[in-house]
Amino acid sequence: MGLVVIWVAFGLLTPGGSFLYATNLVDLAVQCAAAGTISIGIVLVLLLGEIDLSVGSVSGLAAAILGVGLTQLHWPLIAVIAVALGVGALIGLLYGLLYTRFGVPSFVITLAGLLAFLGVQLLVLGQNGSINLPTESFIVQFALFSYLPPWLVYVLAALARWRHPVRGPPARCPTSPSRGCQPDRGRSSSSRRRCCSSDSAPSVGTSRPTAAPGRHSCSSFCWSS
Repeated sequence: MGLVVIWVAFGLLTPGGSFLYATNLVDLAVQCAAAGTISIGIVLVLLLGEIDLSVGSVSGLAAAILGVGLTQLHWPLIAVIAVALGVGALIGLLYGLLYTRFGVPSFVITLAGLLAFLGVQLLVLGQNGSINLPTESFIVQFALFSYLPPWLVYVLAALARWRHPVRGPPARCPTSPSRGCQPDRGRSSSSRRRCCSSDSAPSVGTSRPTAAPGRHSCSSFCWSS
């Protein structure tokens, strides 16, 4: 809902509604690609109840290595990318070692890494503090000017829609698991509901204990088609 409000607001504020033009949306997607990729890793860390404050410094260090390797050291592109990714992996390995072997909290480790690797990044960049990649380089052309053909985009969208169909509201579970209820076969947990029976005896093939009289015993699932 918030995204819809933002789109409507900026669409009305920009001249001619240019914010919603296809070219502008493509530019926004390209600009969000780097931050979105980094955010995927951050989400995995947050799901574990930890935090990484140094993600900006580490990604900046990897980008600095990439820029210096291409423009100043003239390394092959594959080698530069491998070195940049390897440095990031080694930093993550160091974090993991400090956390698992010595019990240092992730907040403390990454806060120190934020300052330390920011300094290393400035050291790698040198006095100029920034590096401009040549526009004719493959990595710039790929990142800014390479797009999937329209037919392939439609095919991928159709595959995604077929792989993850939109389901209706959950079906009401019958009073007895024997009527209209099927065993769980890998359906997502969000689309299945337990079928509960008021019978005191457990269902066939289950090892659940017998429920007390007047209570429900749940042994199988049902879902909406």
